[in-house]
Amino acid sequence: MTRRAFVAPALLCAAVALAYAPSQGGGFLEWDDGWLVRDNAWLRASASRAWPAFVARFDLETRTELGAEYLPVRDTLVWIEVALVGLSPAALRAFTLAWYLCGVLLLRAYLRRTLADRRAAEVATWLFALHPLHVEGAAWISSHKDVLAFALVAAALLVHAGGIGARRAAVVVALLALAHFAKSSSVIALGLLLAHDLYVGRRLSIALYAPAAAVAIVATSVHVHVGRIVAMTAALPPGGRLALAATMGPVWLRDLAHLAWPAKLSALYAVPDRAAGDVSAWIGWAVVAALALGAAVAWRRGAKLPALALAWLILPRLPTSQVLAPLQNRMADRYLFLCVLAPALLAGAAAARWWRVGRIAAAALALALAITTAERAAVFSGNLALWADTADTLVPQLRRPGRPPGVARATLGNLATALVAEGRLADAERLYRAVVARWPDDPKALNNLAELAFRQGRAAESRALFDEVVRRFPRYELGRQNYRLHFGEPPAR
Repeated sequence: MTRRAFVAPALLCAAVALAYAPSQGGGFLEWDDGWLVRDNAWLRASASRAWPAFVARFDLETRTELGAEYLPVRDTLVWIEVALVGLSPAALRAFTLAWYLCGVLLLRAYLRRTLADRRAAEVATWLFALHPLHVEGAAWISSHKDVLAFALVAAALLVHAGGIGARRAAVVVALLALAHFAKSSSVIALGLLLAHDLYVGRRLSIALYAPAAAVAIVATSVHVHVGRIVAMTAALPPGGRLALAATMGPVWLRDLAHLAWPAKLSALYAVPDRAAGDVSAWIGWAVVAALALGAAVAWRRGAKLPALALAWLILPRLPTSQVLAPLQNRMADRYLFLCVLAPALLAGAAAARWWRVGRIAAAALALALAITTAERAAVFSGNLALWADTADTLVPQLRRPGRPPGVARATLGNLATALVAEGRLADAERLYRAVVARWPDDPKALNNLAELAFRQGRAAESRALFDEVVRRFPRYELGRQNYRLHFGEPPAR
């Protein structure tokens, strides 16, 4: 390779690093970073104690402490990073971004090897790398699993694109196995390899697909088993799986909108519920079906790229689409991490076909995405910025019918906690009072309001609030512990 060959990837890395610069000076976010990384004793344990727990312990306590998942590859990586740099949020954020850049470069190499027009591959890579939907994965320490699995899947695709053979198959299977235990939803990656082979017209290799499928099945079984241990899946709605599928209709529409243009992104989303008998529940599925039909028609006419883009749109979303299992969260930016390549592929192909105008349009789009990514990255620079932005985006949506209130309660509570950390106690108190008034049956909000009153020196008011906590919520142990800490033994239940 010549020196000139390194210019384009170096510029790409520089552009991505510049776009993510606003997030790099931040600390731990009180959105899993605290308990999963900063306060996680396993990450400070010796290798002889930590690594057997990462791999071989399936008890509820250990799995809950490790994120309520079985991800030994992710856990080992973070353990190594902590051993190298300590619990430095700046260094861990840099590691997260570095893994993202590694995945981007591997994806670029894969696309340049796969697509006939390297200009299309270059444009697709830039649009993918600078898309704001990736900020949650690349700027959040707790999202190590997303960027690590992305890099491993991209590496597997790159090796697979180089040809077939026993040695290559073994490397691909090993990379996929690592990805499956870095992030559970990566078990669908085998489908992306299949989509590649169909796109390039390659004969399917039993030496690859048989062991890779076996590894994916084993990994899926382990993840399902651990999910049952920690009770991460939600209960089926009364209407069964048909009603469950109906809840994804509005989600598909919003996913497609965010992929086309990422406006109003949020750390949490209030997704409206739709009954199976509601026609509007199936509009999103109808749009997806129409896209599939369009890709099939294009394939018959000799245009294979729309089908490849459709595979990248659908397959990575399947594990979190409520089809396999009911999940507590139906919508999140990180669920669309790999799906971003779908519109990027189509935009890259269009730019390459009409290159004189297309390169200008692609450059303008990449610049707009980079600016939006920088703005989104700034949101992830700290707790106050994150939860203030989430509240600004989320709370107005809750005025519409059908929006679940739980995410708003969590958002406002997190925002109030961030205000306390910033020393803005009066603002935090007003917010806690609003939460208590809106959700009077929430013991946590009332407990936090009592704690805040004590912190501001209003002991009598604090005790009265704690009396209300232990009287109304006798099973809320944290309230009783705080009462005992400040005022002695609480009244008997």
